[in-house]
Amino acid sequence: MSYLSEIARLTSQNIGGVNPSLKLVRSNDVAVYPSIIDGKVTDEIALKPGVGWVEWFCTSQTAGIRSRHVDGSEGNARALDLGFVISKDTAVKANQLERASDDSFIVLFRDANGQLKVFGTKEKPVRFKFDLATGNNIRALNGFSCSFYYSGPDNSAFYLAEDPEVLDPDVPAPVIIQWNDGVTIQTIAVASPGDVVRINSDFDYTSFDINPVINP
Repeated sequence: MSYLSEIARLTSQNIGGVNPSLKLVRSNDVAVYPSIIDGKVTDEIALKPGVGWVEWFCTSQTAGIRSRHVDGSEGNARALDLGFVISKDTAVKANQLERASDDSFIVLFRDANGQLKVFGTKEKPVRFKFDLATGNNIRALNGFSCSFYYSGPDNSAFYLAEDPEVLDPDVPAPVIIQWNDGVTIQTIAVASPGDVVRINSDFDYTSFDINPVINP
């Protein structure tokens, strides 16, 4: 049976742009990514213990996505770019964005028509880049021109699972305790703020890394 079917005349409103709230998670922090079937993800993306979605707010009416066809050696591919602006240069923002440029992500966004989409998968995540411009007069915008980007087999889909909650910035993040035996890294416990962690061992520890590299 052919995949072709009628594309009906549009009678509803059609608004351009992307909602200024973007939700993202590092691809390494995803435990299970559901299958994409017919361009849709119907089950929730499961994250590793102690991890949550983070929300980035961009300047209103600056976010938009562009998906272009690319002829590749292995067949048809897409070049996708989700561009947006984050207002005002600060040390905290600059540090986070610089570290993010060395990492890979999965991003949830909602277009102006209310459709929730996911950009990136665990195996085909998106990368991040940014530029800073302060302008040269008081009417110019001071901020970061940002982009989540990817090129290859299509890695975007409509996200029909529940829109996830994001981490509350006013609530301290849990402490993830991991065991590294030199071969694998295993999460052995998740401690809440105020918990005491006691290490019982007959051996002296030689190293104790807190918040190691962003993309180990």
